Amino acid sequence: MPRAWVIHDYSGYQGLSLEKFDEETPGPGEIRMRIEAFALNWGDIDLMRDRYSFSFPEFPARISMEAAGIVDAIGPDVTGIETGDRYCTLPYFYYNRGASSESLIINARYVTKAPEGFSAVESASIWMQYITAYFPELPIVDMFQTNAVFHPYSLFNYIEDSAMCAKGTTFVYDALASGAIAPRIDRVYPMEGYREAWDYLKAPRRTHGKVVVETGI
Repeated sequence: MPRAWVIHDYSGYQGLSLEKFDEETPGPGEIRMRIEAFALNWGDIDLMRDRYSFSFPEFPARISMEAAGIVDAIGPDVTGIETGDRYCTLPYFYYNRGASSESLIINARYVTKAPEGFSAVESASIWMQYITAYFPELPIVDMFQTNAVFHPYSLFNYIEDSAMCAKGTTFVYDALASGAIAPRIDRVYPMEGYREAWDYLKAPRRTHGKVVVETGI
């Protein structure tokens, strides 16, 4: 049976527990991934305290929206994805089906092919930060001249828009291939060290690369 880190209430990451669960079968439009690695993000801290842009519909719930793994099952109506290939999750409203798990069911629209030649840890560490950077970019001069008003945005809205999502992922693929950007890994923890990874992320750090959990799958 696969394992997953789950929480049972909004007590924060200190309440996480590693538990076994029955493997699920992907439904229409979904795939199943054997998660090799998943990254920690600050938004997950807020979500575990019910301070994020969405809440868990029920408990227990899994954490994390940024992962890489091997596709091992494909549901009906999914095209263009092959079992045995490594894919990455894109930032999405994952509700209680987060990626802090050894097996993940996810809608195929929220995954993208892992960059060629990148390890699972590297592949799990790039999409949140670089797609966010591609879209928080502001035309300051134009905004000033038109007396525009700035307001916050959600990356999830761009991921939901297939055309904008394609622009963002194409930018990241091209920038990785040219060497303009690269994965920045600070520290990697084993599956059993997820809570310790959060302790490290919250502590003062000298570097600010990604903190990633490797499942060992």
